[in-house]
Amino acid sequence: MNLLRRIAIITFLTTACLLLLAFPASAALDDIRGNWAETAIRDLKSAGIINGYPDGTFKPDRSLTRAEFAKLVVETFDLPTAEAVSFPDTRTHWAKEYISAVGTDYMTGYADGAFRPERNISRAEAAAVITRIMKLGTDNEKPLKPWNASFADVPREHWAFQQIEIARHIGILPNYESNFAPDRALQRDEVAWMLWKAHNLNVVTGSVAAVDLTQNKLTVLPDEGDLVEATVDLDTAMFRNNVGTELNDILDGDEVRVVLDASGNARYVKSYGAVNSNDLAARASSYLKGRITPDQIQAIVAGDWESVKANFKGELYDQLLKYGATPAEAETILMADWGSLTELGRERLADSIAAELGLDPSMVALIMGQNLGGLLNIGSLSQLGQSGTGSTLLGQLLQFLPGFQPAS
Repeated sequence: MNLLRRIAIITFLTTACLLLLAFPASAALDDIRGNWAETAIRDLKSAGIINGYPDGTFKPDRSLTRAEFAKLVVETFDLPTAEAVSFPDTRTHWAKEYISAVGTDYMTGYADGAFRPERNISRAEAAAVITRIMKLGTDNEKPLKPWNASFADVPREHWAFQQIEIARHIGILPNYESNFAPDRALQRDEVAWMLWKAHNLNVVTGSVAAVDLTQNKLTVLPDEGDLVEATVDLDTAMFRNNVGTELNDILDGDEVRVVLDASGNARYVKSYGAVNSNDLAARASSYLKGRITPDQIQAIVAGDWESVKANFKGELYDQLLKYGATPAEAETILMADWGSLTELGRERLADSIAAELGLDPSMVALIMGQNLGGLLNIGSLSQLGQSGTGSTLLGQLLQFLPGFQPAS
């Protein structure tokens, strides 16, 4: 090779290296310029979590397979990969280690035991996997009131309803407005946005150092580092011992896990501590679909029906008339003069309250008659429209509440 040819090759290689240094790979994704998720895509690419294609594009509108999604969440949340193969159809797949890392716990397979790695990941599946990895929305969590449906096409009966609502609650969903399209294949720009938002949340674990009800603030002593102060607002999801609660029921010293947004606002709070009467009342309220609050339950079991009655007075009067009660009967009912009612009037009252609150009429009759001991014999929670085990679970909860004395 002559000298001139060597010089030409060296010059070419030097120029190429300089060009590569001047234009890094993250700037080569020309097809995301102006995309609504451009910042998320570039940040994740700079972090080495996502990559473009060899031709320098990202193809933001392209769908993502379940295998590709498994790899992305493993790298985003720094999950340990696993050698053991969780699914028979992934034994020789390029992503088997990533799939095994998320399999069973976070990203379940299908009824036939297959994972189907080349099937597109849906929006609902993605929301469920991310929130599970963040340990939010576990099966035993009981909100104080049922989650409201944010999307017209995701009713409460949808298998991923709770996880989708949690994903919206902590702010990791794109702006889907009124419809979510849960079965639609997730696009690459959508998954970049969701993972970027989740990656930027601050998850703090530790113990409760202080609760400030005046400023609505929760101070956490982290397992590592300095004190963290979190602002709690009306949109903060809060649980104590897996039951929906409010800030005033969280106690100093509770173990706690808080999800904070970039502004230091708590989006999700899960605390654990010694079980008390407030926890039991809250759990009973959650079984009753939140239609009777924990405070009302404590008042009922203490025999203070008068403080509860006022909250239902107007709606019950109208409901009673709809059920055929006379105005005189309705007035008598609202005066809580249970003993003066005829048997027919009592039945109308029980049916009316049951219809208004979505409860079992037999339970309403026991409450109105203050036959609280009879609650012990109601049966399983399935009779109240809820699933449950243990034939006297509600009674077991109520008997620990202050003022409860089972009827003889």
